[in-house]
Amino acid sequence: MRQFLKYFFASLLGTIIGLSFTFFFGIIMLASISAAVSKSKSKKDVKPNSVLELRLDYDIKERTSTNPFENFGFSFDMKSHVGLNDILKNINEAKEDDNIKGIYIDVSFMTAGQATVEAIRKALIDFKTSGKFIVAYGEIITQKAYYLASVADEIYANPVGFMDFRGFGSELLFLKGMFNKLEIEPQTIYAGKFKSATEPFRLDKMSEENREQVTFLMNDMYDHFIQNIS
Repeated sequence: MRQFLKYFFASLLGTIIGLSFTFFFGIIMLASISAAVSKSKSKKDVKPNSVLELRLDYDIKERTSTNPFENFGFSFDMKSHVGLNDILKNINEAKEDDNIKGIYIDVSFMTAGQATVEAIRKALIDFKTSGKFIVAYGEIITQKAYYLASVADEIYANPVGFMDFRGFGSELLFLKGMFNKLEIEPQTIYAGKFKSATEPFRLDKMSEENREQVTFLMNDMYDHFIQNIS
C-alpha cells in the first residue's frame, strides 16, 4: 500500500507540474499572439523626412494574412509578411503622405511571381508622379528584381553581389515514358493541332505546334519585359 501511494503521489505531482507548465506556456503564447496582432493593427506615426522601405525577400501572398497562428513556432517569431494588397496600399499612402520623401527598395533574393512584380512596378510608377525619389539596392539581383528596380531613379548593387539576366524560358514535363514503364495507358481527348494540355500524357517531347505557341508567348512576354526596362 505504501508503495502504491508513493507512485500515486509521484504521478499526481508530475501531472500537476505538467498542467502548470502547459497553462503558463498557453498564457505566454496567447500574450505573444495578442501583442503581435495589436502591433500589426497599430497605426504608426510617420516622422518628417521619412523613407518607406520595401523588403521583398519572401513569398508575397495575394493578401496579408489575418490568421494570428500562421507564423507561430517554437521560436516565438510572430513576424507576419505583408501581402500584395497592403504593399500596394502602402505605396499609394506614401505617395500622398508629405512626411515620406521617397521609397527605398531592397530587391535582394526576390522570389515573387511575374504578375506580382508587375503590379508593384505599376504602383511605383504611379508613385513617381508625386515627384518623390525611388532608390533600389540588391545583393543577388534576378532579372525579375532588375525589372522592378528599373523603375527607380538609382540602382545600387553590392560590390560582391551579382545579377542574373538570362531571358525567358519554358520547361515542360512529359510523363509518357513513365506511363509506358508502369504499363498505364491514359485516355486523352483533344481536338486540333494546338491543343497541348494532354501532350504530357501522350507524347515524349513537344509537338511543333506547341513549340510554336509557347515560343510566341515567351517572345511576347520578353518584348514587354525589355521595352518596360528600356
